[in-house]
Amino acid sequence: MGFTHRRGWLILIGGPALLSLLPMAVLLPGILESSSTWLHLRRTVLADYILGSLILLAGAGGGAFLLGTTLAWVMSRYSIPFRSFFEIALLLPHAMPVYISAFGYRGLVSYGGLLHPLFREFSGPGAAIFVMTFGFYTYVYLACRAMLGTFGGQFIDSARAVGIGEWQLFARVALPLMRPAAFAGTVIVGIEVLNEFGALTYLGVESLTTGIFRAWFAFGDLTAAVKLSLIMLAAVALLITAERLLRGRASFAASGSGPAPVSRRKPSRSVTLILMIFLSIPILLGFILPGLQLLLWAGTGNSAAHADRLVEITVNTLLLSGFAGLAGVGAALLIGFLPLLFRRGIGRVLAEAPGLGYVVPGAIIAIGIMRITVPLDSWLNDLHFHFFNSTLGLILTGNLAILTAAYCIRYFAVAYRPIDSAYTSLGSLHIDTAAGLGRSPLYVFLRVYLPQLRQAAFFGGILFLLDVIKELPLTMILRPFNFSTLATATYALAADERLNEAAPYGLVLVAIGGGITVLFMMISSLQNYRRRKQ
Repeated sequence: MGFTHRRGWLILIGGPALLSLLPMAVLLPGILESSSTWLHLRRTVLADYILGSLILLAGAGGGAFLLGTTLAWVMSRYSIPFRSFFEIALLLPHAMPVYISAFGYRGLVSYGGLLHPLFREFSGPGAAIFVMTFGFYTYVYLACRAMLGTFGGQFIDSARAVGIGEWQLFARVALPLMRPAAFAGTVIVGIEVLNEFGALTYLGVESLTTGIFRAWFAFGDLTAAVKLSLIMLAAVALLITAERLLRGRASFAASGSGPAPVSRRKPSRSVTLILMIFLSIPILLGFILPGLQLLLWAGTGNSAAHADRLVEITVNTLLLSGFAGLAGVGAALLIGFLPLLFRRGIGRVLAEAPGLGYVVPGAIIAIGIMRITVPLDSWLNDLHFHFFNSTLGLILTGNLAILTAAYCIRYFAVAYRPIDSAYTSLGSLHIDTAAGLGRSPLYVFLRVYLPQLRQAAFFGGILFLLDVIKELPLTMILRPFNFSTLATATYALAADERLNEAAPYGLVLVAIGGGITVLFMMISSLQNYRRRKQ
């Protein structure tokens, strides 16, 4: 029994899909455990960690909500010059990791920096909320743009027909329409806020994530790290529950021929100028200014002396993220086939289960994996010592294969969503027809579905690659000793205030992320153009 039978798919693919939840599940027994480090943290700094996280969630989440919804409305509602430029440029801050943005702004306001005459200090929760707002607003913006691009036009037209002005149109009609998408995007922002480590450490902000790293790296106490991870996991659960409650049972009944995108109108010249300035602000603050500071540092440093190391780490990053991308897309293609084979619920449950990793911060997944690998390594070494009187060292802990698996658990949903949409559009008729002809599920998957999923797999792979390249907390905890990526090298050098040396690594990281973003948007625009022509 194997891939040639449906039951084989259920066991060989469905089993590993459920195993992806294991790193989160193994944390639960930690509720009953304790340690001296945990007791010390609970008495002294736990309240600060929780309060700091709540402040960041409220500030960055609220800022991203306001900025993302407003930008989505402006881009959907108004015809402005250089529209194609803004379509791409508004996504560039997503390619600028928040921790690099924090480094850049510290340089901009330091003595001799471009912004030093205006600002003397850039640190604390306010600074963290600033860089997170302009780094994470794209999650809300994209969700709202997708919503307004396919739905809401009939409501906007009806409201305009009864004389509602543009401001009221946004506040009383567009915002309620965008609410489900905006809340969903804000939850993702909250998860990214909880996941952030590099920027918070550099800016001197305490949070649950910084506490997890301190418990593990400073105290070497896995139990304390697990306890903090459970608190963060509870915070994620509360975020998701709050999103469900706030979204409520919102539904909209449309009259006429069906859903329609929001129609655009051409504003006056003065309003057009104001809108273009507004659209330029997040591009300037979220991408151009920190990127400019990196360029200035790189120009004053001795980049040639570290060129070999830069090339080595860039190759490390591309190879690791490339292998992870192939593994993630491959898993999404195989797991996404399950709902077509089993249409009575189990297939959909097994396919959706690995996607839960996306709503869990990377630090939690990393600690969960460590909770599995550390005891296993200890057991393997004891076993080897018993038979051969020698130890093996760390086998699973600090292993690149384990790190790749962790990336797949964390970002599976990113690759799976476009592939699942393609599977849904293709339907299961091919499977039923092939079964009547005596063909196996494996044959149908390889010869019928896989050739038609190449485009969706490409898009899923691009999005997966972009997230993996920027990932810092998960990589720092699980990477092998003396192995660096562009993200970890940039953070390590910047944390040591070796900013001129860190700049080239950050620039290459941003250039790769920006290139992937631009490529994705250009291909998407080309697809939309062809679709309109048909």
